[in-house]
This record gives sequence, C-alpha cells and structure tokens, in this order.
Amino acid sequence: MLTTITIYLTSILGAFLTFLVSTKYKQGPVRASALLTLIVAGVCFLFPELFPKDITNQIPWVFFGASFVGMTSGKLTRNYISIIFAGIVFGFIYTVSPIFLMVMEAH
Repeated sequence: MLTTITIYLTSILGAFLTFLVSTKYKQGPVRASALLTLIVAGVCFLFPELFPKDITNQIPWVFFGASFVGMTSGKLTRNYISIIFAGIVFGFIYTVSPIFLMVMEAH
C-alpha cells in the first residue's frame, strides 16, 4: 500500500513540477525534465535509507516517466489540474502494467 501511494505521489509531482518549471520558469520541457530527474535520482542515490529499498529503486523511474507527462506544451494546456490528473493516469499505468504484462505472457 505504501509503495502504491508513493508511486502515485511521485508521479503527480514528476508531472506537475516538470510542467511548472518548463512553463512558469521558462526552462523548456527537456531541461526541466532532466534537471528535476537528476535531483530526484541524486537524492535517492545519496540517501537510500530515506525509503524502503523497493521504493527507493522505483522513485527515479516513476519520476522520469511522469516528467514526460509534464513536458506537455504550455500552449496545449495551462490547467494544472489536467497535468495532475495525467500524472495520476501515469501512476495507474505504471502500477498495473506488470500485472497486465504477466497476464499477456500467460496466454
């Protein structure tokens, strides 16, 4: 349960912060994604005891994937709620994809 909550929160933050830095602070989507992912991965690498090991290993990947959601153009949307919702959708896809792939592999 804690892992799922952490994945969703990381996904929301990854999408939202990337969009915010990209649009409000005018850093561009690639720079925003790279900078924020570097910070998050660095914290997880330097302080692995902050979270349980399985969560610490997933956080950088979830944040990185969600940052692609946040790379949405500011011309497409200015609504933070839609970015947060898209982050939740990414978190859902991330959490159910191993189950889906295992079911597909069984057939």
